[in-house]
Amino acid sequence: MCRYAQHIYKRHFACFKCQKMFRQPAEQEMARSTVDTKSRDFRCPQCKTPMANMGKDFKAPRQADVKQWQKVEQLYNNGYIFSSCGCGGSGDRPATLQEVQPFLAEQKRLKAEWIRQAVIQKRAVELSEKRTQRARLLHKKRLASVKRTVNWDEVIHAKAGN
Repeated sequence: MCRYAQHIYKRHFACFKCQKMFRQPAEQEMARSTVDTKSRDFRCPQCKTPMANMGKDFKAPRQADVKQWQKVEQLYNNGYIFSSCGCGGSGDRPATLQEVQPFLAEQKRLKAEWIRQAVIQKRAVELSEKRTQRARLLHKKRLASVKRTVNWDEVIHAKAGN
């Protein structure tokens, strides 16, 4: 079972300017208050700049590790956070700053391939639906032509006379 389903965990926010991580209450905890947590802007207690929601699986690098913070910021700016249901973690992430660009390029390639496959699948479904519609139309036409060629009144009277 997912670990996050069993317990309420705080969300992890990062301040890239101060290179610090702060935990903020989860939506479930804040639901009891009148504060709108969806649109709330969490600010760094030290520098007052808006913090980035990094997900519940985020583990902040040491404050002095500038390259790791740059890596985390690059990932965040490209849409990658550290979030999951709690089962298997947030997936593969680059370990060093040098691995970020190849990682992003590979993710872009995988996304393009996934989209290409989805388009192919959609076209196949549309083609199948068109074939089904054509087959139904052809069946109706054949049925109509059979009805026109057979005098059903004669068939009914012939069966009634037997």
